[in-house]
Amino acid sequence: MSRQEKHRLYEVLLVRSLQKTKSACYNTDRNQIATQGVRAMRKCIVPIFLLLSLSLVGHVHAKSTWMFPIKVTAQTAEHTKLPYVLVMVNENIVGTTNRLGVYYGSYRGKEGQRIKIRVQGIGKDNELLVTRTLSLRKTNFGKLPRPIFVRAVLRKPGTPAPRRRFKRRTPYRFKRRTPYNPRRYKTFKRRKAPTKRPEGFPIRVIVLNTQKVGLSGALVYINRTLVGRTNISGFYMGHYKGKVGERIQIRVQAPGPDNYILLYTFLRKEQTGPQTVYVTAHLRGDDEPLPPYLKKKPITRKTSPMPRKKPVIRRKPALRKKPVVRAKPPQHKRPSPRRSIPLRRRVQKGPRKLFLLKVTVQTPFKKPIPDAQIYVDGKLLGSTNFFGIYVGMYRGVVGSDIKIRVQRGPNNKSVATRTLRMYKGSKTRTQPIELKIFLWKGKKTTRKPAKMPPKKVTHEKAHQMWFFPVKVIAMTSNKQGITGARVYANKKLIGKTNRMGLFYGVVKGYTGQRIRFRVSGHGKDNYMLVTTKLKMRSVGGIKTPSSIKIEAYLRSTPPSL
Repeated sequence: MSRQEKHRLYEVLLVRSLQKTKSACYNTDRNQIATQGVRAMRKCIVPIFLLLSLSLVGHVHAKSTWMFPIKVTAQTAEHTKLPYVLVMVNENIVGTTNRLGVYYGSYRGKEGQRIKIRVQGIGKDNELLVTRTLSLRKTNFGKLPRPIFVRAVLRKPGTPAPRRRFKRRTPYRFKRRTPYNPRRYKTFKRRKAPTKRPEGFPIRVIVLNTQKVGLSGALVYINRTLVGRTNISGFYMGHYKGKVGERIQIRVQAPGPDNYILLYTFLRKEQTGPQTVYVTAHLRGDDEPLPPYLKKKPITRKTSPMPRKKPVIRRKPALRKKPVVRAKPPQHKRPSPRRSIPLRRRVQKGPRKLFLLKVTVQTPFKKPIPDAQIYVDGKLLGSTNFFGIYVGMYRGVVGSDIKIRVQRGPNNKSVATRTLRMYKGSKTRTQPIELKIFLWKGKKTTRKPAKMPPKKVTHEKAHQMWFFPVKVIAMTSNKQGITGARVYANKKLIGKTNRMGLFYGVVKGYTGQRIRFRVSGHGKDNYMLVTTKLKMRSVGGIKTPSSIKIEAYLRSTPPSL
């Protein structure tokens, strides 16, 4: 309903109500005047409420709701993490922090809404109350909710609350005759300047035994340098001075043979500062038994400690015969491909060792995918966290092949095969398994990534294949999107544009490869050819595939119905 129609309806209803009221007032009988007045008032209420509803419908615009991520970090003044701290949003309990003192959650709200976040510790006056405003941020893919970060500095459980200091009253209890000088009565304490936090990247290590109890006294090495030990709770907190993108080695070792964990990680930087490196190690305690492969077999001896030697009988050496040289059979048969190229190698026997498994699951546009299931040889190990990363341990036989499957729905999965290896020249150090897998964002989607034609690649870097994101914009000269424009990569159809004239997809290739894109519109001779070269870009010192953006200007001939 347009604005003019609303005003016209308002005038008609108002004139009718006035006419009914006027006719009731001109009646001479008092009783009839009263009854007709009440009836007229009742009839006036309906159009008034109708007008109010029309005005409200015309002026109220409901904002869309979003899921705003929330991250709460609880720690002490000495930067010790506080686990199991209560988190409340708008006086509603939403959860507690984990054992590392961090809570990840979300809140459904609208842009511009103000919420209260309360972090409640143990003890009196041991809480933090903050107010945040929900807002959106502009990105290349439109508006997205801005995450909310809260850092709460609380007291440890058992620490008494600080005393409240009240202001001293004026010492004069009589009428002052002289001007009051506050410096005569107040003493100023000289306080030390607050100490600066050590520069570098924070390192947080927690060591647990098989009963998930903190293990004290475990050694922590960074780049083969001993930096400290875990405390009585199994925690170690320190800093490492390094550069962004630097690869460091972290080794956590407890007493006992083959009782350590080895981890390689990269130093990264966030918007607020250096990113904290978290390490969780599950090791054996002093009172825990050794695994079966480390137990020594008992030495079995015969009944007699000194066995009697058998007499040596010397014989004449036999005459040596010349070896008979046999002719090799003709190699007319080609060996079967199963014997020449083993498709999958499995080693069942041998010692089992712990291998670190780190899986990063992202979209082709570098967006993390949480809650993606990780399967190893058909067994579910866990799922990715809020940042799309899964870190865990896998015990397997050295030299065997494992099948890693990452799944986010029935038609949204990827499979990779890795071989369990040791470091070169080492018998105890296992090589960690790190892999990055790209999936689609949706949980249940039938869209599959584009497949390249089965073409033999003879490039020297053919084994380093990557998924390069592709963004295509098909539009007219007036910047209007074209729906249903077909996109080809090396004469292979990889998709069509949507209603906005956009297409998002991926192309598999190696660095330096040239790919010919073709965007075809509706009608004859209505296409555009673009040849691009696949490149890599550096993000925080780490090389990642660079995205490809294509703008195609075509004719706006609609498809025939």
